Amino acid sequence: MKTKYLRQLVIAAALTVGGASVAAADCPVKVGVALPTSVDWGKPIAETALWVADMINEAGGVDGCPVETILRDTQVDAKVGVDAAKAMVDLDKVQLMMGAVSSGVTLPILTSVTVPAGVMQISCCSSSTRITGLAEEGSTKGLWFRTFATSNVQSAVLTKLAKDAGYGKVTVFYKNDDWGQDMASLLDNALKASGIEVAASIAITDNQPSYRAEVTEALGGNPDAVILALYPKEGIAVTREWISLGVRPRWSVPIPCGPRNSVMRSACSILATSSELTRPRRGRPRPQPS
Repeated sequence: MKTKYLRQLVIAAALTVGGASVAAADCPVKVGVALPTSVDWGKPIAETALWVADMINEAGGVDGCPVETILRDTQVDAKVGVDAAKAMVDLDKVQLMMGAVSSGVTLPILTSVTVPAGVMQISCCSSSTRITGLAEEGSTKGLWFRTFATSNVQSAVLTKLAKDAGYGKVTVFYKNDDWGQDMASLLDNALKASGIEVAASIAITDNQPSYRAEVTEALGGNPDAVILALYPKEGIAVTREWISLGVRPRWSVPIPCGPRNSVMRSACSILATSSELTRPRRGRPRPQPS
């Protein structure tokens, strides 16, 4: 069923460009894949995209035409991502662009490469509501799709989890980029509207040698829980700093991912990897930072 759906999606995307039958003159169907293969969490995403193309080809391709994927590394960098996308559109003549992951990379690709060239772009992972705004304005010209819960949905789910867990005060760590800033703003509004105090909202910049100052600031607010709107690398670094100060976080937030709740299921992978709530174990005093 998933293979059939993805095949139909590629057919629709290819037909959108030029409005002609794919089988008439457009073999093979060229799909650009702009993903961060140079980072550990980007590799499996890219491998999955290539695997799906293989499945489509095994099933007969798109109207008899094979799908050819061209993969280029974005390095989670806007300039690198734009250059990669531009090469795939201008030189490789791709008919569909898959990517990127980071909203901060997807946005400039969308506005300066794919939309001006009339190439459809589909992202697995970019959730910024800034992209939603562009689509509502008509700036994406119907060429933008994503298969991921938006930041608005992510913040609503996290707020519900915090409310259901009985937390009265939380601190938010957020990645200092388009996605993280969007999440911080949305979380601030959603949490406060639910009666939950936001003790602090702390930006985390990539590749700092230490996040001790940021974690110490968070502990100073004495929150009941912490929300990490971070990528795995920074999330792990922040958690290690937290533990090094004597606080043992407990990863115990229930994540309802069953088939009866499609919204919560959409956010499941986000919450399980990088946006979990933590708090010290019950019954143990929270050590204060020295």
